[in-house]
Amino acid sequence: MGDRGRQSAAEVAHLAENNVIPLKRPCAPAELTDEQAEEWHKITDSLPADWFPKETWPVLAQLCRHITRARRFAALLQDMEAQKPGEDGKVDIDLKLYRDLSRSEEEQSRAIASLSTKLRITNQATVDKRTNRNKGSGPSWDHQRNAR
Repeated sequence: MGDRGRQSAAEVAHLAENNVIPLKRPCAPAELTDEQAEEWHKITDSLPADWFPKETWPVLAQLCRHITRARRFAALLQDMEAQKPGEDGKVDIDLKLYRDLSRSEEEQSRAIASLSTKLRITNQATVDKRTNRNKGSGPSWDHQRNAR
């Protein structure tokens, strides 16, 4: 047991006999869009299954919303910045709209940083400052390889 991949029927039966309930990753809430749910799964799949207890799910859902909004603001800004100059050599950009989009993108970035820190998913939360290694327990050979 503990191997990657699907569990065999024997493993499932063994767990049931011994009253062991395997940990499952939280499913994305129904109110998230497909894009937001994809972010949810990227985040939850990259961390241990028990990293997000139920009381953190609303914060994680909000983080996914902010990530997708930031991506949209960035795309709009990129489109504006990619405009080609007209015949007069000038680029026709609505500066007020550009400034508003830039501020909105910055607000989303601050919210992402704050929520990520609260959920302890930033490097700041997962790296031991004394050893500059991940706090989680990884295979011993991995630490030996990194020491070279």
